[in-house]
Amino acid sequence: MSTEMIATIGTLVVAVAALGITVWQGWLMRKHNRLSVKPLLRIDRNAILGFPFNIVLANVGTGPAIFREVKIFVDGELIVADRRPVIETLVRIDLNPDDVKHFTIYPDEAFESGERHPLFQTNSTINGQLELARYDSAFSRVSFTIEYASIYGEQFVFTWPKSN
Repeated sequence: MSTEMIATIGTLVVAVAALGITVWQGWLMRKHNRLSVKPLLRIDRNAILGFPFNIVLANVGTGPAIFREVKIFVDGELIVADRRPVIETLVRIDLNPDDVKHFTIYPDEAFESGERHPLFQTNSTINGQLELARYDSAFSRVSFTIEYASIYGEQFVFTWPKSN
């Protein structure tokens, strides 16, 4: 084999290796970019004497969550109410909607990383065990399924509580 042929083969091997490494690096960069803006939803249920009872939705991920659909269930039954599913939910769990503040999520609305909103929050503090048990029991009947996306269009489904 001539020196020119060996040099040509060596150059070809280096070029193919460089192309392979470039493609692999591009794939890793794309994966990193998607992970660096991945939303992650969490719901916390806070029931503490001396504080308002609340159910808080938080985006604990690194990127915005773009809501696609929010479904609320009471005792496993989907609440279908034109434009007022939160009010209907409160009525079904025997709570007065005037006693509970609520936050409504609309489709295509963005929820920033670190953003937190009470989905439900009592207007007054919980002052006794009976009142605490009443709210705890009422809201234990409620569950959520939230479909959302990242800014890259990746679809996610969040269900709360996880056991449902």
